[in-house]
Amino acid sequence: MMKTFALALAALSCAAVTPALAAGFTGNAAPGYFSVANSGTLDPPAAAGSASFSAIDLVMRGADSLGAGCLGGMFSVLGPCELSVTRSMPGTFNFDWSYTSNDGAGPAGDWFGVTVDGVRTLLSDLGGAVAQSGTGVSLTAAHSFSWFINCTDCTSGNAVVQITNFSTDALPEPAGWALLLGAIAALGLTRARRR
Repeated sequence: MMKTFALALAALSCAAVTPALAAGFTGNAAPGYFSVANSGTLDPPAAAGSASFSAIDLVMRGADSLGAGCLGGMFSVLGPCELSVTRSMPGTFNFDWSYTSNDGAGPAGDWFGVTVDGVRTLLSDLGGAVAQSGTGVSLTAAHSFSWFINCTDCTSGNAVVQITNFSTDALPEPAGWALLLGAIAALGLTRARRR
């Protein structure tokens, strides 16, 4: 019986520490694992953008002010008007993206990219077409990963980004760790009773 219990514990521990690939925004990639934040100050006051999840995609919409626009600056300075969607866990993140700029200045007016462990990288081509896309993007983060739309002046039209075919092997949900700890406690109790 002890041998059977030990084998069950070994299988359970492997399941708890082996990351499962989550497809779409479900399981350990459900929207609740992401934080959505707006930064910067728009005039008139408004959010720098919005994000909406479904099981199969994430849609990010940048801001478009009818007034003075962003009072905080742009991509390269502190305080830009920006929407970010962040996962603060290590893992590999895979996705496709499509981007459309509705800004009169084109993509130069609405920057889209990723931040991996604090390092920002543009995915949209600032001098490219108003509609752009990328497939098979795969990035590995040690601490955190996020997408961002920086609306620069935040006037003349917004940008819209759709993230699809998302998958991640981020660390398992806390419930997996709780199950493993419970099994270890049960093993200890069984050994104590035998003595």
